[in-house]
Amino acid sequence: MILSDAESTPPGNVPDDSRLDPTFLHARREAMVIFLVWCVALVWSISICYWLGYGVSTTHLATIWGVPAWVFWGIATPWAVAVVFSLWFCFRYMVDDDLSGRRQTALAEPLDSGDQPEVVG
Repeated sequence: MILSDAESTPPGNVPDDSRLDPTFLHARREAMVIFLVWCVALVWSISICYWLGYGVSTTHLATIWGVPAWVFWGIATPWAVAVVFSLWFCFRYMVDDDLSGRRQTALAEPLDSGDQPEVVG
């Protein structure tokens, strides 16, 4: 459930962040950061690969450690930066929410007659 209290929001109104569940807010914030970084990496990779690699003759192809410069700067560098960012994001930025109290509360609530699980077999 997204809302933290039992009141529902009237149709057409968006609930303010103070009424949303903190776990949802953390997940939304983390998803927005990941999507933003992904977009930056996408634009960087396409731009650099095009700028350094498209229309360059093989006789004038610049290399770094034996790898074409467009591959090094457009693919290997963003890949390495993404690995470092992922490690930082997972160990420093992400919030570990305690879900143990919610599971016990959810298990204690009775199911409505329409919410009965379907038995297959």
